[in-house]
Amino acid sequence: MSKRTRARGLIQFGKGMKPEKLVSYEEFNEGDGPQPVVCQRCADGLPVVASVRDVCVRCLAAVWMSRATEEAMTHMRQPEICCMQCVAMDLEKEKGDTGGSCTL
Repeated sequence: MSKRTRARGLIQFGKGMKPEKLVSYEEFNEGDGPQPVVCQRCADGLPVVASVRDVCVRCLAAVWMSRATEEAMTHMRQPEICCMQCVAMDLEKEKGDTGGSCTL
């Protein structure tokens, strides 16, 4: 039996959080600025997959990070670990500032 190979890259989501396409790390790293890595807060419950603890860079809350995410971060230009609550607040702030469009 041959070993299954996994596509390398990141999934780009569209409206309604529906996957749109697989983005290569090279394409993802073309931009500038921090690249948010969204994680669940430890206070919100146990992780669903094998995970390690880390810290949100914005509010310093403990977060769960999956092993796959931890590995993916080694290919990213400027990863920034953020909890879901901080990202949600940023999206709401941007929604109010730009009339409904958000870039996060």
